Amino acid sequence: MPVAILTKALPATAKRPRRIRAWTGDGGYSHISPWPECVDRDVSAFWAAALAMLKQHGLGWDVQEMTYGATEGGYVFTFAASKLTPELNYRVGRERTLSVTF
Repeated sequence: MPVAILTKALPATAKRPRRIRAWTGDGGYSHISPWPECVDRDVSAFWAAALAMLKQHGLGWDVQEMTYGATEGGYVFTFAASKLTPELNYRVGRERTLSVTF
């Protein structure tokens, strides 16, 4: 099953302009794209970097229904098929159970 795609803005340095890094959540693949001149901090720039990574590594993942969320320095793209149930129960400590409702 495909994993999440993470992206992060890389600031300009003395030798390199601003760029976007895209990588898979398992660390298996990575790609650095130049920053598009026409956008500032738009999700489409990060999405383009994620797609460029998929193309570079020949990953034939179906990305038609991906979802995304913002992080401090970029975005995370996930697959719509990866869903949680509305209520998630898990153990906290030895005898307590925490219930989380979405």
